[in-house]
Amino acid sequence: MPDVQPDPHAAQPPSLSRAIDVGISGALYAWIVVAFNVVLVTSALSLSGRDWMPIVLILAGIPAVLVGLLAAYGSYRGGLEGYRSRMGLCVRCGYDLRASVDRCPECGRLTRNTRKGVRT
Repeated sequence: MPDVQPDPHAAQPPSLSRAIDVGISGALYAWIVVAFNVVLVTSALSLSGRDWMPIVLILAGIPAVLVGLLAAYGSYRGGLEGYRSRMGLCVRCGYDLRASVDRCPECGRLTRNTRKGVRT
């Protein structure tokens, strides 16, 4: 009988580098959208104050960084919750729920089986 190896990618914890990649791409996308709109509005209004456009483009980076941080946090947190759920751990605190039926003994959160009405 051949020795069956488990899939190494099936139970991997979430990657922080993937969350950073998502955050950077989210920030870049947000900055491009804001910068494009600033240039478009400035061109449409035909304002002669083009001296302030670099400042506005730099300041457009502030909401872009916030969007990037939120995207990175959401990506990491979502991956962490999925990993904990697959491994049979509490989604909130990471406590092992193999011996628990309806609630996490550590934090008191209802388990997935209780919410669906299925008892194991």
